[in-house]
Amino acid sequence: MEFKDKDSEEYKKYFKEYINKIFNQYDDDQRIDFLKSSEEDIIDFAEKVNSGEIDDEKIDEIFNEIKEKEYYTAKEAVYMIKNIELTMYYIRFERTDYQTPSSEAQLYLAKFINSGGSLNYNLMLSLFLTQIQISKDENGKIYYSFHKNVRTELIEMLFGRLESLVKEDELLAADWKNEFNNLLKTDKRFRPLAKWK
Repeated sequence: MEFKDKDSEEYKKYFKEYINKIFNQYDDDQRIDFLKSSEEDIIDFAEKVNSGEIDDEKIDEIFNEIKEKEYYTAKEAVYMIKNIELTMYYIRFERTDYQTPSSEAQLYLAKFINSGGSLNYNLMLSLFLTQIQISKDENGKIYYSFHKNVRTELIEMLFGRLESLVKEDELLAADWKNEFNNLLKTDKRFRPLAKWK
């Protein structure tokens, strides 16, 4: 685009938008990729939100980008939900400017998980699958164990998600809940959380 008058309002507006676009494109301190970022980067991002380094406009932009994408695989959705949940653990509940758009993004992502349960069930399932390993032996017997990189924060969040399921989802989650409780009882880090019979 060419401008004859560099002092014109039109040019100033164009230049400001151009600079903002470039700045936002390379502003890595305020951007997060919930699919590709490490858990350490996720926690660092949460700390920046808490300190005010990342404002509510940037927060909205990040979560709107997630909701603008038309398709995610179930695996991508599960991983992103887990990472968003991790930030929610570290960002104060009172920060509705973060908690609201992040929850909306999680519910959007949960639509891509075809589990037969509600969106809240899919959120719980995402945490379950990222924190608990499921394996089969040669006879088809299923075994559950914590992943080697299990996070205490996410186990607490999973516990809360299991506690808040509606009746229909409780039926779907009965086996998951039982296995989760058995794992909690066997691991001293999480034993205080075990309470279901």
